[in-house]
Amino acid sequence: RGRRRSASHQSCSSAVARGNTDGSEPHHPPPAAAARWEPPEWAVAPQAPVSLDLVRGGTKMQSLQLSRKRAYVFGRSRERADFAVPDESVSRAHAAIVHGSPADGGRDGGDGDDSEAPLHLIDLGSTKGSFLDTGAGWERLSPHKPTRVPCGAKIKLGDCDTVLVRPSPSSPPSSLPPPPPPP
Repeated sequence: RGRRRSASHQSCSSAVARGNTDGSEPHHPPPAAAARWEPPEWAVAPQAPVSLDLVRGGTKMQSLQLSRKRAYVFGRSRERADFAVPDESVSRAHAAIVHGSPADGGRDGGDGDDSEAPLHLIDLGSTKGSFLDTGAGWERLSPHKPTRVPCGAKIKLGDCDTVLVRPSPSSPPSSLPPPPPPP
């Protein structure tokens, strides 16, 4: 018997989680969950706060904090992704943001835009692709290949019109009072 897809992934997941309680049809357990993606060995937990801004139509919707783990998965599936993206062009486990550098086992001196561990985007074999814009236009990433995400870069998943932006570092607030005005 085929499974009907609902218009909303959330309502489909809720229906499976609740099961059938009216007795009209036997309860079938949900299929075994697909294994969650595991970060590469070179991934490290960041030592400084890291965030991405969620932007739609040029307006910042929210800031996503990415400082607690070595990697974060973005995708349509709430079971397989850390951040669910409710868009049909986004795969269940679409792409991952990974802290660290494959070249040196995690940390590197960087290019001045990272305080400790650089940030990489890895397309997880998505159908519609992951794209990075570092100022020269959108480039589709090769699947399973870590690509560095510099400050100011934009990330697009599939055909979704919401993008992730890595903000440029702001200068640290000064603890000194402002100088007095000239006499």
